[in-house]
Amino acid sequence: MIMDLKEALRIFDFNGIFIDQNELKKTYRTLANKYHPDRNPNGLKNMQDINCAYKFLKNIPNGTFVFNEPPKKQKKYRDPIEDYQWIVDEGLQLWIDGFMIKVSGKTFNHKERLKEDRFRWNPDDKIWWKII
Repeated sequence: MIMDLKEALRIFDFNGIFIDQNELKKTYRTLANKYHPDRNPNGLKNMQDINCAYKFLKNIPNGTFVFNEPPKKQKKYRDPIEDYQWIVDEGLQLWIDGFMIKVSGKTFNHKERLKEDRFRWNPDDKIWWKII
């Protein structure tokens, strides 16, 4: 199953929250106990959705605020990297990782511009990231 942010948040009943990995694990265990096929004969499909949503949400950095709202309408053919061509022109690495745009390299001189474009710094991975 292909999972998106809206669907994963709906499955876990998270709406407009900061992602907390400990709360995510606790909610996962609760849902897994409730819908496990050994306890619930109709729970196989639910369990597959729960596992997929958990794998999706556990990759969101701890403390990220997410909304369970439809994304802004964009033209389907538009590449989100086009908006950040300046990053590539400056010699930084730019890539899409699932639902995020990530930037790495020598970003110190560009941090104000990245903040203006609503990127956030992840000190553990030493990258800038933004949810698309």
